[in-house]
Amino acid sequence: MTPRHTVRAASAGAALALILSGCSGTPEDPADGVPGQLRIGYQSIPNGDLVVKHHAWLEEALPDTEIVWNRFDSGGDVNTAFLAGELDIALAGSAPVTRGLSQPLGIDYQVPWIHDVIGDNEALAVTEGIDEVADLAGRTVAVPFASTTHYHLIAALDEAGLGTDDVQLLDLEPPDIQAAWQRGDLDAAFVWYPVLGQLYEQGASPW
Repeated sequence: MTPRHTVRAASAGAALALILSGCSGTPEDPADGVPGQLRIGYQSIPNGDLVVKHHAWLEEALPDTEIVWNRFDSGGDVNTAFLAGELDIALAGSAPVTRGLSQPLGIDYQVPWIHDVIGDNEALAVTEGIDEVADLAGRTVAVPFASTTHYHLIAALDEAGLGTDDVQLLDLEPPDIQAAWQRGDLDAAFVWYPVLGQLYEQGASPW
């Protein structure tokens, strides 16, 4: 099977699993289980979702279903949309999903698919002069709170003998991180692509 067909099969299978599980938006015909609308939350992280969206493969696989794509900047925003009843399926990282399933949020969703391994798609980007985690002491560091990068940062600080009180920690969404970096407001940021790539283009060094 070619990579194209593999992605098509995976996305069609995910949609089918969603339909069979009854997690549809507004079914036009409950008898056949085909939803009238499917509201999908995606993020601009390099993954198969963007390929599927670009080629409209879900629209092709489900011609009787209105596919509504909604872009989010983080898993925290995805959780907020689920709580508001605005999504049927979405991509979110392990940390936001764990928080969503736990109290007090207690979102009634399921995890049918572990999407992929992030690898180098998220990292700590730093300004010149920061050569190790200990150098972050007293510096301004941005990260989306309650994200995987947030907890990775906390773990990295702990290993270096630092706590969150030892840095000026800012809770910023990826687009806000990029804007703050451009203004020169940050010394470091733990974030993912595409914003991570933009920080590298603006002189940030990868950790």
